[in-house]
Amino acid sequence: VPSSANWKFYEGQIVIAFQRSELRRIGAMLSGIQDSDSAAEYIERAEKDLFALSTNCKSGEIKQLAELVPNFLKQTEERYKLKGKIPGISTGVHGIDTLIGGLQESRYVVIGARPSDGKSALAVNMLCHIGLHEGESVGLISAESSNNEIVSRVFASEGRINGMKLSTGILSSTDFGQLLEVGERIAQAPIYIYDAPNIRMGELKSVARQMVAGFKVRALFVDYVQIIQWENQSLPHHEQVANVSMSLKALARELRIPIVGLSQLKRDSEGR
Repeated sequence: VPSSANWKFYEGQIVIAFQRSELRRIGAMLSGIQDSDSAAEYIERAEKDLFALSTNCKSGEIKQLAELVPNFLKQTEERYKLKGKIPGISTGVHGIDTLIGGLQESRYVVIGARPSDGKSALAVNMLCHIGLHEGESVGLISAESSNNEIVSRVFASEGRINGMKLSTGILSSTDFGQLLEVGERIAQAPIYIYDAPNIRMGELKSVARQMVAGFKVRALFVDYVQIIQWENQSLPHHEQVANVSMSLKALARELRIPIVGLSQLKRDSEGR
């Protein structure tokens, strides 16, 4: 559904259509050259038009180094005032926060592990810490776990309840008390989940933009990178995964939020 949250996507579509239109116009001009026309004149006109087209459609901006200094000094001053506190959003895991300075704006962080090593559990722990204990709005786009699985993990993590007990229903009265207490705490938690099997990269970008625009999400988790479908399915799988990773990094910069991508490693990595 068209939405103002997706304006960047629509802008990109317009730019692409404009580029194609201009290239057709330049091609038509060149194809109409006659034997009596000056080749040098047509080369100059085509070169001028192509330069104008490439200049107008650049996504970045050339800046002098000196222009970037004030913003850098401002950031450094803000970090100085923190007196050693991490500059990014805390993950709840002290060792990780110390290593990477928390989840920082525009960063793309990858959690890589073999199957069933606890990637999703770690991500949910971080998600809960950010949403419940830090009070920050946070999102999860899950292509693997269903909504019920994610909610079960949240209750197990926050209630300190064995996940197997939740799945089998063998709970004590104490466990039920903990469940109710956790339920009250997460009732107003700014945690947003999008569960979509076989999600395509274009859909993921759209959902991420909506989360940031509509719910002011300040960090986003993606579970997991290898099963996000790239638009061009004819490419080898490793190239599709590489393109997805590059797109997630670009998306983090565009939205100016940290994105944490979960990535599955092959079991044969144990022998390396």
